[in-house]
Amino acid sequence: MISLVGGAECATLFYAYDALNKTGDRSEACFLAGSVLSLLKVGWLFRGALLASKAFGDIPLGSDLKAQMALTLYAVAVLNFWSVSRLRSSYAVDETTVIASAIPVVVSGIALFAWAFRSMATGWQSLMERKAAKQAALLPRSSLVLAAAALGAAAAFAAQLAEPTLAADAST
Repeated sequence: MISLVGGAECATLFYAYDALNKTGDRSEACFLAGSVLSLLKVGWLFRGALLASKAFGDIPLGSDLKAQMALTLYAVAVLNFWSVSRLRSSYAVDETTVIASAIPVVVSGIALFAWAFRSMATGWQSLMERKAAKQAALLPRSSLVLAAAALGAAAAFAAQLAEPTLAADAST
């Protein structure tokens, strides 16, 4: 399902950018649909990572609600940052506003990744205590994938934040 949503996201954003490049007109509906699909995909992935240790009985009651609230707050922060970034290419939005809109994304992203790593570590410890080394071997590998995702997300976010073409456009 995540792959299908990711494919739909890519197709929607490709169409939106293709139309923008060919006609110069922005398809706000396509950009919004692509953004929502992107957040849905990321939300499902984070939810899986956050609740990874639920199968081991180590998740306290109410964690589903906490995970959903954390993901919702992250989604609101990301949509706000994307909105400011889109305005940045059309209007002279100063760097202070862009950085201020980025702070909630950075804080919530770090918190989500830390929570996901903690959840995986808890699951790994539980499996090791139960002498289930074969099942426990999967979690360190999953943690490496999560670490690669964290680095990729940080690099992509830094590129969005410091996009040089937008700074040049805003000064005119």
